Amino acid sequence: MAKKKITKSNEKLKSKKSVKKVKKTDKIIASEKKIKKDSKSVNQKFYDQLKLNESYVSLILGSIVVIGVFAIIFVYAYQTREEVKNQRVLNSTVSPTPEPTVDKYIMQEGESLWDVAVRFYGDGFEYLKIVEANKDIILNPDFVPPGTEIVIPNL
Repeated sequence: MAKKKITKSNEKLKSKKSVKKVKKTDKIIASEKKIKKDSKSVNQKFYDQLKLNESYVSLILGSIVVIGVFAIIFVYAYQTREEVKNQRVLNSTVSPTPEPTVDKYIMQEGESLWDVAVRFYGDGFEYLKIVEANKDIILNPDFVPPGTEIVIPNL
């Protein structure tokens, strides 16, 4: 009989321990569910604050597309401009600076330095350059005798 009492008391202890374990696991499961519920509510609160409906999403996506197209056009224009610059450099030939050539002209009767400047430069006011180039020959710019040989400098 003593053995039966010991085994019964052991069985009672075991059943109490298993009940406690079940209660602990139930508490753990309940706390996990609560955590999941809280995280869902946090996510739901975040989405509720955003309140993105279809029109806002369309607006955002449209803006992204416009910015992307603008960036592509800008890059294309920049590359094209650089290519044109490089092409100009390649196409341009470097020619040596020509030595200034000097033309000589013999003054005719009734002709003035103004007329000569108009003939060679297309502008009568350029007669001053002719006077500068012929300082030793031309004493009076208002009257140069016919037959005088003068130097016509290049501009």
